[in-house]
Amino acid sequence: MVQSGPAGDSRSWLLRKQLAVAGPMFDFGCHRIEVLLNIFGPISEVKALIANTVFDREVEDTAAALFRFAGGACAVLSVSHAAAESERYPNIFGSLGSIRVSILNQWKAASNR
Repeated sequence: MVQSGPAGDSRSWLLRKQLAVAGPMFDFGCHRIEVLLNIFGPISEVKALIANTVFDREVEDTAAALFRFAGGACAVLSVSHAAAESERYPNIFGSLGSIRVSILNQWKAASNR
């Protein structure tokens, strides 16, 4: 049986293909891709995998992509709704240093502003 999420959960629409289209790459992975584009520039090649590793859903619970950028850099992005621990911040490791983009996913409900 396909899981539809807990009744009353405001994010349960993310489990329905007709509304969400896809899983975690569309949900929050797209924001990580935006960071990579801002740092490395245009993408020239992508290889990707999707899977339902834990949940029986209409959309995948896990996605991974390997990017090659026009400037020669490569990056791996993996996102999941099935991981026991959440990694909310992209980490970028390079030959001359590293970057942790810790500002992503920090938001306050309108009532808390």
